[in-house]
Amino acid sequence: MAALRFFSTFYLIVFAVVWKTVNGNSVETCQTVNNSTITTMQEKRYNVFDLNKGANITCSNKTWREMIYNIWKVKVKGKHCCVAFHINGSHYDTCENGMELRNGTSGESYLHIPQITLGNQGVYLCETAYWGGTYNAEITVSARVPPQIFSRLDKLRNGTVAVCSAVGGNPAAFISWRTSWNSTVNQISSSNPNGTYTVESRLVLPDRVSRENLSCIITHPSWPGENKEMRFSDPKAGHVAQWIGLSLVSVCIVILAGFYLTWKFQSKIRNCCETSSPSPTPPKVVQSVQEVEELEPYASYVQRVNSIYNSSAELCRH
Repeated sequence: MAALRFFSTFYLIVFAVVWKTVNGNSVETCQTVNNSTITTMQEKRYNVFDLNKGANITCSNKTWREMIYNIWKVKVKGKHCCVAFHINGSHYDTCENGMELRNGTSGESYLHIPQITLGNQGVYLCETAYWGGTYNAEITVSARVPPQIFSRLDKLRNGTVAVCSAVGGNPAAFISWRTSWNSTVNQISSSNPNGTYTVESRLVLPDRVSRENLSCIITHPSWPGENKEMRFSDPKAGHVAQWIGLSLVSVCIVILAGFYLTWKFQSKIRNCCETSSPSPTPPKVVQSVQEVEELEPYASYVQRVNSIYNSSAELCRH
């Protein structure tokens, strides 16, 4: 009975602390309770989620029938916030980024993130108090980001180097080579300011070797069950294809230029012939006497009649 009274008193004290935590008016209250209660980690986990997709983070397998409260302390990119929930329905949230505590179909509690971004990467500390004890966990959350892959050939003074790179991936990609000869490989991985990684692998090529069987293989968790392969073409074959293409283009240009000059020359000859040939004289219009007479004016007609009359009079006089 004494033990029962002790535990009852202990849980009443826990209820009072949690009530103050959940209904506090500042972030410091939540952080103070977290610092005082989360002293040792019972479990450490690493959770990786696909970029731009929703994520659910579980603290423990306890259901709300067994739990008293659930507190999450989030540390991402220098920002600290707290999300807490009590069985009496009290809620406390200083994160204000869409994260919220939800209940599953079986009554289990989990922290829901609507969309994973690089800004959600960080450490999530959780504490669950239940009838019989407490459970603490430290969960490191990362976003799975597929890298962009590139390949090139670098010409150096002492030879040629084939380069394969996987840029902006998380976690870092792994690059391997498929060749028909033995060569030296140098691979470097560097971190980017946004939390992703860039991996560059360099392969020294022997002199006078064919690039037909040369390729690099990139492996990343974003491509489960498959790899990305980048092939290197033979520079000689590339030069031949380029030379053939340029030759075809040159021939087409010459043919088109010939057609144009021929058409231009024929047009000039046609215009020259048309300007040098004499223009035909227009036909003369010969009017008949009858038409002339018909067109004579009335005065001429009267004068002619008078002359005939005068000649007749003179004949009568003689």
